[in-house]
Amino acid sequence: MYTTVFTQTSPLGRRLRKEAFWAERTLWDGLRNAQLKGRQFKRQHIFKDEEGEIPLVFVADFYCPEEALVICLDGDVYGSSQGSDAVRDNILYKNGLRMLRVRTEEIHQIEMLKRKVEGVFRLGPIAVEN
Repeated sequence: MYTTVFTQTSPLGRRLRKEAFWAERTLWDGLRNAQLKGRQFKRQHIFKDEEGEIPLVFVADFYCPEEALVICLDGDVYGSSQGSDAVRDNILYKNGLRMLRVRTEEIHQIEMLKRKVEGVFRLGPIAVEN
Protein backbone atom coordinates (compact mmCIF):
# COMPACT_ATOMS: atom_id res chain seq x y z
CA MET A 1 0.00 0.00 0.00
CA TYR A 2 1.19 3.50 -0.78
CA THR A 3 1.89 5.70 2.20
CA THR A 4 2.99 9.29 2.42
CA VAL A 5 6.61 9.26 3.45
CA PHE A 6 7.58 12.91 3.34
CA THR A 7 5.81 16.09 4.34
CA GLN A 8 5.56 19.29 2.33
CA THR A 9 8.69 20.50 4.12
CA SER A 10 10.88 17.58 3.03
CA PRO A 11 14.10 18.59 1.26
CA LEU A 12 13.18 16.51 -1.81
CA GLY A 13 9.68 17.98 -2.10
CA ARG A 14 10.98 21.51 -1.57
CA ARG A 15 13.66 21.07 -4.24
CA LEU A 16 11.17 19.64 -6.75
CA ARG A 17 8.77 22.52 -6.18
CA LYS A 18 11.56 25.07 -6.55
CA GLU A 19 12.80 23.49 -9.80
CA ALA A 20 9.33 23.09 -11.31
CA PHE A 21 8.89 23.43 -15.07
CA TRP A 22 6.65 26.17 -16.45
CA ALA A 23 3.84 23.66 -17.01
CA GLU A 24 3.87 22.57 -13.35
CA ARG A 25 3.87 26.16 -12.13
CA THR A 26 1.02 27.11 -14.46
CA LEU A 27 -1.13 24.13 -13.49
CA TRP A 28 -0.39 24.71 -9.79
CA ASP A 29 -1.66 28.28 -10.16
CA GLY A 30 -4.95 26.80 -11.41
CA LEU A 31 -5.24 24.13 -8.68
CA ARG A 32 -4.03 25.84 -5.52
CA ASN A 33 -6.19 27.44 -2.84
CA ALA A 34 -9.16 25.11 -3.40
CA GLN A 35 -10.12 26.81 -6.68
CA LEU A 36 -11.75 23.69 -8.14
CA LYS A 37 -14.98 22.94 -6.29
CA GLY A 38 -13.26 23.36 -2.92
CA ARG A 39 -10.71 20.56 -3.46
CA GLN A 40 -7.29 20.86 -1.86
CA PHE A 41 -4.35 19.72 -3.97
CA LYS A 42 -0.85 18.89 -2.83
CA ARG A 43 2.11 19.57 -5.08
CA GLN A 44 5.04 17.14 -5.52
CA HIS A 45 3.45 14.71 -3.08
CA ILE A 46 5.71 11.77 -2.30
CA PHE A 47 4.44 8.21 -1.87
CA LYS A 48 6.21 4.95 -1.09
CA ASP A 49 4.98 1.46 -2.01
CA GLU A 50 5.69 -0.68 1.06
CA GLU A 51 4.36 -4.00 -0.26
CA GLY A 52 6.67 -4.77 -3.17
CA GLU A 53 9.91 -6.75 -2.97
CA ILE A 54 11.73 -3.55 -3.86
CA PRO A 55 10.25 -0.44 -2.21
CA LEU A 56 9.21 2.09 -4.85
CA VAL A 57 9.08 5.83 -4.34
CA PHE A 58 6.70 7.83 -6.50
CA VAL A 59 6.39 11.61 -6.68
CA ALA A 60 2.95 12.78 -7.80
CA ASP A 61 3.01 16.12 -9.58
CA PHE A 62 -0.34 16.90 -7.92
CA TYR A 63 -2.49 14.91 -5.48
CA CYS A 64 -6.03 15.49 -4.25
CA PRO A 65 -6.70 13.35 -1.15
CA GLU A 66 -10.49 13.99 -1.15
CA GLU A 67 -10.77 12.52 -4.63
CA ALA A 68 -7.92 9.97 -4.38
CA LEU A 69 -6.73 11.61 -7.58
CA VAL A 70 -3.17 11.89 -8.85
CA ILE A 71 -2.45 14.29 -11.72
CA CYS A 72 0.70 13.67 -13.74
CA LEU A 73 2.10 15.92 -16.40
CA ASP A 74 3.35 14.14 -19.50
CA GLY A 75 5.33 15.68 -22.32
CA ASP A 76 8.70 16.46 -23.82
CA VAL A 77 10.24 17.83 -20.63
CA TYR A 78 9.61 14.53 -18.86
CA GLY A 79 10.95 12.20 -21.53
CA SER A 80 9.47 8.81 -22.30
CA SER A 81 9.07 6.37 -19.44
CA GLN A 82 6.06 4.30 -20.50
CA GLY A 83 7.33 1.14 -18.78
CA SER A 84 7.71 2.75 -15.37
CA ASP A 85 4.46 4.68 -15.90
CA ALA A 86 2.57 1.40 -16.36
CA VAL A 87 4.06 -0.08 -13.17
CA ARG A 88 3.24 3.04 -11.17
CA ASP A 89 -0.29 3.29 -12.59
CA ASN A 90 -0.98 -0.34 -11.71
CA ILE A 91 0.18 0.16 -8.12
CA LEU A 92 -1.86 3.36 -7.78
CA TYR A 93 -4.96 1.58 -9.09
CA LYS A 94 -4.52 -1.32 -6.67
CA ASN A 95 -4.39 1.21 -3.82
CA GLY A 96 -7.60 2.98 -4.81
CA LEU A 97 -5.93 6.00 -6.37
CA ARG A 98 -6.92 7.33 -9.79
CA MET A 99 -4.57 8.85 -12.36
CA LEU A 100 -5.24 11.75 -14.70
CA ARG A 101 -2.53 12.34 -17.28
CA VAL A 102 -2.20 15.87 -18.62
CA ARG A 103 -0.18 16.67 -21.73
CA THR A 104 1.95 19.80 -21.46
CA GLU A 105 0.18 21.17 -24.55
CA GLU A 106 -3.07 21.25 -22.55
CA ILE A 107 -1.56 23.77 -20.12
CA HIS A 108 -1.88 26.48 -22.79
CA GLN A 109 -5.67 26.29 -22.35
CA ILE A 110 -5.70 26.29 -18.56
CA GLU A 111 -9.41 27.09 -18.11
CA MET A 112 -10.39 24.15 -20.31
CA LEU A 113 -7.94 21.95 -18.40
CA LYS A 114 -9.44 23.01 -15.06
CA ARG A 115 -12.88 21.93 -16.35
CA LYS A 116 -11.35 18.59 -17.40
CA VAL A 117 -10.01 18.06 -13.87
CA GLU A 118 -13.39 18.96 -12.36
CA GLY A 119 -14.99 16.47 -14.73
CA VAL A 120 -13.24 13.55 -13.05
CA PHE A 121 -14.27 14.53 -9.52
CA ARG A 122 -16.46 11.87 -7.87
CA LEU A 123 -18.03 14.17 -5.31
CA GLY A 124 -20.05 17.35 -5.57
CA PRO A 125 -18.70 20.72 -4.43
CA ILE A 126 -17.00 20.79 -1.04
CA ALA A 127 -17.88 23.70 1.26
CA VAL A 128 -14.88 25.92 1.94
CA GLU A 129 -14.79 27.33 5.44
CA ASN A 130 -13.63 30.94 5.78
